[in-house]
Amino acid sequence: MKALVIALHVYEGFMDFVHDGGQTQSRLLVPDAGNLCIWIYSGGVFVDHEFDPNEQKHDVVREIEIAEDVVREVIDFKQVEKSLHEKIEKLLPEKE
Repeated sequence: MKALVIALHVYEGFMDFVHDGGQTQSRLLVPDAGNLCIWIYSGGVFVDHEFDPNEQKHDVVREIEIAEDVVREVIDFKQVEKSLHEKIEKLLPEKE
């Protein structure tokens, strides 16, 4: 399956945006998986199912091949993570 390694400039807040701060992150963009965007940040795996390459300015660094089972594993992992998050959230007391 084809994937693109992209460089995407991200901002942590409004002040970064105003003062030309922020950072450039490398991400994987998988067009054949509905423009699935995958990246690692602070030790976590993040996925954007709604990445729109026409709306978010980015640079294509290179094209690579990614195994379909890796894409499926990322999707499955995020679904399990979401389910676990919901279960744990129900166990925690509500915020006052």
